[in-house]
Amino acid sequence: MTELPAGTVTFLFTDLEGSTRLWEEHPEAMQSALACHDEILRHKIAAHDGCIVKTTGDGVHAAFANATNAALAARDAQLALAAEAWEATGPLRVRMGIHTCQAEVRDGDYYGSAVNRAARLMSVANGAQVVLSLATEELAREGLPGDVSLLDLGEHRVRDLSHTERVFQLCAPGLPSDFAPLQSLDARARGSRGDDARGPRDGMPIGMIDYADFALGYVYIRSRVIRERWTRCAARRRLVSGRAVRVRSPSWRCSSRSRARRRRHSSRSTRRSGTHATRVTAA
Repeated sequence: MTELPAGTVTFLFTDLEGSTRLWEEHPEAMQSALACHDEILRHKIAAHDGCIVKTTGDGVHAAFANATNAALAARDAQLALAAEAWEATGPLRVRMGIHTCQAEVRDGDYYGSAVNRAARLMSVANGAQVVLSLATEELAREGLPGDVSLLDLGEHRVRDLSHTERVFQLCAPGLPSDFAPLQSLDARARGSRGDDARGPRDGMPIGMIDYADFALGYVYIRSRVIRERWTRCAARRRLVSGRAVRVRSPSWRCSSRSRARRRRHSSRSTRRSGTHATRVTAA
């Protein structure tokens, strides 16, 4: 087994899109298709000095000592997958994510939160799409051929990660370039949607959007509370002495002056009722 790179390592994670459906619909054809898929990935990774750490069901986890080699291996693998003559299964669409970080090697595997970040980055990509983190983009950009570029898709919140990740898409001749928005927690990419589909919050920083959402939610809840208290206060005022009383103040609170006025009015009504009853009895 080839020795795994240590120190600053670039990880490539892949996953077959819709694999569960394909296995359900084409169980026999998927056996040969997946074997071909694995062979293509294994060959392209090895051709760019990468090492396959392990297979992950319908994908692979590979490691590279060089970020540029990882990006080129992903490009060549996507081109080979697109050129393959798939039969009953149809074209296999594989999502790929690349991230560079410091990682710990132990017992032939990598450990640490940075490895999880690479896997989560892959999970937001669409089938046949290759995405890279900012750390990988900074290391790989200078070494890429002239016909290969990296498209900035903006910052995205990724599930189970506390910090946002700036995501880039690998663009090269022969690779598709038009994809649906990334499957992140908030698809606020600058380049993943057309200008005609931009919403009123596009271009806002993530923190400002979160604060705006909180403020709007607080205002909505506060208005509901005020409206409910005002309704109860108005209902109590209308029930004084069994007759309707015009509500003058729009405030949700009943002031101490109003409460005192109601008590005086109630006591006068009680006294009048008692006097009237005494007169009737005497008569």
